[in-house]
Amino acid sequence: MTKEIDDLWKPAAEPNPELLARQLAALNVWLARRVLTVRQAACLLAGVCPPERRLDNRDFGVYLPGLQKWEHSPEIGQKITAENITEIETLINETTLLEGTTPVDFIRLGAKLGLSPPWIDYALHDPECQKYLPLGALDERPDTEPVQRTQKEIASLGGKAKKARDPKRKRFFPVVHELVNMGFQPNEIICDLIDKFGDEPSKNLPSDSTVYNWVNEIKAEAKSESTQDS
Repeated sequence: MTKEIDDLWKPAAEPNPELLARQLAALNVWLARRVLTVRQAACLLAGVCPPERRLDNRDFGVYLPGLQKWEHSPEIGQKITAENITEIETLINETTLLEGTTPVDFIRLGAKLGLSPPWIDYALHDPECQKYLPLGALDERPDTEPVQRTQKEIASLGGKAKKARDPKRKRFFPVVHELVNMGFQPNEIICDLIDKFGDEPSKNLPSDSTVYNWVNEIKAEAKSESTQDS
């Protein structure tokens, strides 16, 4: 089953030149704006255009260079992207590092948070978009042609970055890991966390589903290490 799922994630094709030109033109319009809302900035950092109109009820607009629709299941690809936008929006709202609300301000903030937009390499190779990027951006990027990423690669990179920044994970994952090593089951771990930290607001604790996901992750990692050692 794993192989069948992996086979669905095909390498991303080279972007069509005409499509790429339209995508860069759309990106240029947003980069040229004087101000952005946090939601609009989160969309751009996630690799898509924000919705185009006030009454546009979509989570996001068109895909930008570096990110493309997952042909095998557009719905799953859209869900992944929408979740990524929400995560980035939360990170922006929680940070104290934001210095302004221009596109440049948000791109700089993204760099500080480890959020490099999928389109950045394409923008650096486009004269119109390049002029709206932060000073020094060219010096920080390798002198190579941009590579089109699959939804799986974007999701993987975003997931790793999110894990590294998640304060709940930093605090509770080691505790869960230790309990798993002691033979605790997920429901027992949840009860143990409540016993130890139940006097704190519930929002500070990982959800039940998060604990289950962590347990599965820990067991999968242990199984992988065991297979490599054998």
